[in-house]
Amino acid sequence: MDLDYYEDQEYDAEDFTQAGFSRGEYEDCVFSNCNFTDVTLAHCRFINCTFNFCNLSNADFTDVALQTVEFHTCKMLGINFEKCDSLAFEVKMYDSQLNHASFYKLNLTSSHFKDCKLEGVDFVEADLSGITIAHCDLRDAIFEHTNLERADFSRSFGYTIDPDQNKVKGATFTMPEVLGLLHKHKIKINQES
Repeated sequence: MDLDYYEDQEYDAEDFTQAGFSRGEYEDCVFSNCNFTDVTLAHCRFINCTFNFCNLSNADFTDVALQTVEFHTCKMLGINFEKCDSLAFEVKMYDSQLNHASFYKLNLTSSHFKDCKLEGVDFVEADLSGITIAHCDLRDAIFEHTNLERADFSRSFGYTIDPDQNKVKGATFTMPEVLGLLHKHKIKINQES
């Protein structure tokens, strides 16, 4: 499929829910304050692009390529990233909301999450080995058969991770949040000074 090519373009305050979004390959483009809510981005390619203060909630990411893409202060509720083109998938997420998104079976080893809300996110069978998930809210996030080896969860909170069902060797956690690894045992821990 031939795609239109867009390079070094800046899109500011565009409402793609009204104007529609042109299917294409976007390289070194910047999207700021744009609305992509429920927009179909299927089969687009984003390479070295940046999204600032955008709403991408419930956008269709079927076969979307995300290569070295950054999201800053974006709202991305309910996105099925698992439908993305998994080849060279690399995203950096900063201060963004990704509640109820899905990364099912995705390789996230080149990705990074900082100061994000990841409530109810599906990480089942994903590979998060070696990545940083710092200062993130992981309440109700789902980790099953997930590779978390050498992952850095510094200052992240709200997670419940079963070490018997996930690979956690060499992962970094902070107190008291690390107690989320003991949740399934329903034990009581007294903190005495």
